[in-house]
Amino acid sequence: ITYWYVLALAAHQKNSISVLDYVGGLGHFYQIGKALLPDVAFEFHCKEVPSIAEAGKLLNPEILWHTDDTCLERTYDLIMIDGSLQCMENWEEMLQKVSAAVGGYLLLTSVPVVENSDSFVAIQKAYDTQMLHWQFNKDALLQVVRNTGLCLIREFVIGARPYIKNAPEQCELCGWLFKR
Repeated sequence: ITYWYVLALAAHQKNSISVLDYVGGLGHFYQIGKALLPDVAFEFHCKEVPSIAEAGKLLNPEILWHTDDTCLERTYDLIMIDGSLQCMENWEEMLQKVSAAVGGYLLLTSVPVVENSDSFVAIQKAYDTQMLHWQFNKDALLQVVRNTGLCLIREFVIGARPYIKNAPEQCELCGWLFKR
């Protein structure tokens, strides 16, 4: 429902819309968007690592696939980062670059935040591997986006609270919609 709401806002009174799904997996949001708004033409871009982009091209050849940040050299009606910001080592710099490419809206979602602790890194164990990922201080994260000139228009409470052993504070997954 969140994606539908955000997509409808970005496409309001438009015949076509440009979307960048930054770290967009195999492009599933493209298919969902077409089903939700069948009368809107999508110029849909996905930025992914090369191996996933190659698989995505087979599944969704209509999507414009990117394996580097040259996709950020233009603007989009909607940019989405869903569940991946926390995996970016230089997240502040990346968020600034992404925000510069926002022509309309930025959706950040499935972001682990804490309220009272400084941002910290935790280890996530999944699929026989370990990954480092950020748990963001909510105010610090929102300030980084505000400093880019984007305005917060809505917060989405996801409510999931993944447990992190020995963490200074347990996180909660949240999301936000910003507007240029």
